[in-house]
Amino acid sequence: MNYAFRLSLHFALQFAALGLYLPFFPLWLADRGFAPGEISLILAVPVIVRVVSTPLITDRAGRSGMLKGSMIVLAAGALAAFSLVTVQSGFWPVLIAVSVFSALYAAILPLSEALAMQGVRRFGHDYGRMRLWGSAAFIAANIAGGALIARFGAQASGPGIMLLLAALLGAAFLLPGDVRAHVTVPAGLSGLRRWKVPRELVPLVIAASLIQASHAVYYGFGTLGFEREGIGNTTIGLLWATGVAAEIVLFAAAGVLFARRSASLLIGAGAAGALIRWAAMAFAPAVIPLFALQTLHAFSFALTHYAIVRAIGLRLEGEQAVRVQGINSAIAALIMGVAMAGAGPLFGMFGLKAYFGAALLAAAGLAALWFQPHKAGDGGIRSEPS
Repeated sequence: MNYAFRLSLHFALQFAALGLYLPFFPLWLADRGFAPGEISLILAVPVIVRVVSTPLITDRAGRSGMLKGSMIVLAAGALAAFSLVTVQSGFWPVLIAVSVFSALYAAILPLSEALAMQGVRRFGHDYGRMRLWGSAAFIAANIAGGALIARFGAQASGPGIMLLLAALLGAAFLLPGDVRAHVTVPAGLSGLRRWKVPRELVPLVIAASLIQASHAVYYGFGTLGFEREGIGNTTIGLLWATGVAAEIVLFAAAGVLFARRSASLLIGAGAAGALIRWAAMAFAPAVIPLFALQTLHAFSFALTHYAIVRAIGLRLEGEQAVRVQGINSAIAALIMGVAMAGAGPLFGMFGLKAYFGAALLAAAGLAALWFQPHKAGDGGIRSEPS
């Protein structure tokens, strides 16, 4: 199996599990009797935990050069932790178990991104075409999950997630072998200096994190909001799948369409798409307009994600690239955690009008780009290596 295929398979299984978890785990919690405020905290606290855990884990993995070994351990731990989630019923046990699961599972993605970008730099692989298989698997899980919940109820999502996590563990053993990363930072660099993000990347990381955090209401309460509008579970699964279908198209074409576009321009387009999407969803549109709005996920999520991962991966190498990918994930987690904590009360008080808060976060992300240094290379690199 070649490098790109193994990464594609790993992305696919990683996002298949997420495709059940994101839309249907809140329903699992609601079915267990948790109130909206409790659900909000169970979703938000683990995100904040990741602010500390993700950079620490990715830093250790980057310094060891053992990305494959690290991902095997993390996948095994995530499976064990989520298994504990499914047998708990009290608020605190569930919160703790979900926090451990989230800390381990979330650290896998930046390591996967770093490994994928190594393939881009060394072998000329297309990052978007590796990553799109994660999106395709996410869609399949959305559709299958909607049908599963409709047939067996919300509690069926738990065993489904566990099965996919077990498959992810198996795929981790097939990843490219460990190669100690070339250290691109000066010898002896330690302490806080090791964690410094290049100046030109800072506004991009902040902007992308704000835009991604604008999805908090959607991720945490989108499914519940759709249900309140009388939309069935199968249609809900299709709505989620439509957004990711648009994401797949973008990832497939990104290497051709956006290779010479600056990161700030791409992230700005992502912010604009998010702003339009959330402002419109606050008005509780009918099902057909909802499907149209879901296609903006290609901008609000996919283009933003593609731009920041590419900017980091082509600007930095080796240990430093792994570390900054982890820092990017941590900053995104911090802002997402705060947004998720606020999403529950907002949704409880205002229902779908909570999407106006999401639109404000997208606008803040757009504003953050004004602090981007205006120089060639905008975010590190404008084009993919040949």
